[in-house]
Amino acid sequence: HTKNEIHRTPPLSKTTHRRYSTSTMVLELDTATTAAATALTLSTIYLLKKHHNLSKPQKLKFDYGKPAPSPLPLKILTSLPDFLRIPLFNSTAKPSPPKDAIDILGPNSDVSPFEISEVLAGKIWRVRYHYLIDPEFKKAMEGILGGSMADLKDKALEIVPDHLRETLEKDFKISEEYDALSEEERARNGGDMKQDMFVIKLEGEGGLLLYNPIRMH
Repeated sequence: HTKNEIHRTPPLSKTTHRRYSTSTMVLELDTATTAAATALTLSTIYLLKKHHNLSKPQKLKFDYGKPAPSPLPLKILTSLPDFLRIPLFNSTAKPSPPKDAIDILGPNSDVSPFEISEVLAGKIWRVRYHYLIDPEFKKAMEGILGGSMADLKDKALEIVPDHLRETLEKDFKISEEYDALSEEERARNGGDMKQDMFVIKLEGEGGLLLYNPIRMH
């Protein structure tokens, strides 16, 4: 170009201008669509997070008060190493059968310690066994805990939070009323404890599998 010439862009033809306008429109539509999709995605993520935070279970915060001090016998037992503590516990464990309604009320009593229910027809049964706690076991537990339930009542009520005091007092009352029952009354009321045994009919020769066996008369 010479010094006096002005460089100008040549005018676009109608066809070229139409193609340019169409391309610009498509580009604008693509940009708008992408922006809308992004906004929708972000909104969905926000709503999901908000719903998740609302539906997420919150941790329970409950005041149980100060822990009760451990009795001296329990402190001594828990401080022993395993090679001393385990044989000590095993030596005091006496494999005596528990007492039940048949032992206390007699074999001809209308009260049975066994409760049988069918879990799967013709294949699985549950036998629930009701029995009484051995008094010697209760004495051993009282020695470990540092006293009977009556001895521990006052100590527990001293440290229990106010909002649990009423509940604890009711529990102690129920426990005292139950301890006052005779063996016969406890046997007729279903005993102190229960244990479930499952009887499973095996395929093939038709044998039976006893899972968690109970005492049987």
